[in-house]
Amino acid sequence: MPNYKSLNEQGYFVMDQLLQIIVIGAVTTLLLFYTTTVSTFLRATETHELQQYDQYWLELTELVHSASSVRQHFSTCSLIIETTSGLYRYDKLADRIRKTKDGLGYEPVLMKIESCTYRVNGNLLTATVKFTSGLEVRRETLLREAP
Repeated sequence: MPNYKSLNEQGYFVMDQLLQIIVIGAVTTLLLFYTTTVSTFLRATETHELQQYDQYWLELTELVHSASSVRQHFSTCSLIIETTSGLYRYDKLADRIRKTKDGLGYEPVLMKIESCTYRVNGNLLTATVKFTSGLEVRRETLLREAP
């Protein structure tokens, strides 16, 4: 069978193939860099400590928003919340934050804590917790205004 090539078709040169390899290599490198950066970010933001803190913060804000009174108790890491269902106290002991209701028993809420601070400033509650791993989380919520 005869070969019907036009005069413009000359095939691939070595330079064309080298350019294709360079482009494919650059795209692959960028893709790998992007996926490792995203996976590192997700690992850093979704630690067990952060999930534990989110659960603690959800429970704390629920109590605070239904409270008739919120105040610091003696130290900067002790908080008293008065609600219609009882008196709650959050405080730090050793490496944990614990909760008690009406002075009956203690329930550990957060573990592996290096330091914590509660600040009640007017109508704003600020809670800062530093874990032993070095992760520091700071959140704020508005308090219910007194009637």
